[in-house]
This record gives sequence, C-alpha cells and structure tokens, in this order.
Amino acid sequence: VNINIRRIKMTFIKIDPFRSFDSVAKRMNKIINEAEKGFSFETGGFAPKADIFEDDKNIYFLLEIAGISKEDIDISVNEDKMITIKGEKKHEHSDSTPVRSERSFGKFSRSFVTPELTDLDNIAAKFENGVLEISIPKTEPEKPKGINIEKT
Repeated sequence: VNINIRRIKMTFIKIDPFRSFDSVAKRMNKIINEAEKGFSFETGGFAPKADIFEDDKNIYFLLEIAGISKEDIDISVNEDKMITIKGEKKHEHSDSTPVRSERSFGKFSRSFVTPELTDLDNIAAKFENGVLEISIPKTEPEKPKGINIEKT
C-alpha cells in the first residue's frame, strides 16, 4: 500500500460580517440628513440645478435655468407649503441634425417643501443672467399667550 501524503498550506482569511453594515449606516445617515433639509421633487427631461440657503430674514432658492425666457417659467405654491417651479427649455435648432449635443432640453418641474415659518404671501422672484432667484420671507413664531388667573 502506497500512501501519498501531501502537505496543504492553508491561508486564513479574517472575515468581518458587520463591515457591510457600516456603508449601509453611512447611506442611511445621508438620507436622514437630506430629509431634514426638506424634500425636493423633480420631473421632466431637464432638471435645473438648485441651491437653497437662508439668512435671518429670508429663504432663497436659486435655480440655474440659462436659455429659458422668463415667460416660459411658472412659479406656484400650494396649500401644503410646496413651491413648484415649472418651465421648458426649448431647442433652438429643432429643424437641423445635431453633430454633437451636450445641453439638456425639455420641460421641467422642481418642487420644494418650504419650512413652516415662512410668509408664502410675500414671495419675490427675479431672473437675471440665467439664474432664477426666489426669496421667501421668514415669519416669527407666535409668542405664547399668558393667561391671568382671577382671584375668587
């Protein structure tokens, strides 16, 4: 009887089963942080980039919409305090064949939920150099009312 004994070199690999949970936790934190800043919805083939910032008196929405005339922009606010900006960026050379096309065109709709303490009756908008700036004044929270207790 011949017995062949071979030595097998084994390598041990240390596996951390919780390592993938770290990346999931980071993604969840990112989603939660974005939700705290307010929700945003967009539809259409063209989605203009937006910046939102605030100071002591106003909240500002800046949308980059170069190539659109102000007549093609519609701004509305609904009863749920959601501001919606709609418009259309039209292709100027629709009758010719493009050799190269990198710009985006089409209808768009961007909606943003505004914070509770805003004065939606006094929204201002201006359009300059391809940037739409919408400013919404902030309101002060109601002061608690004191109640006098009568002596009996």
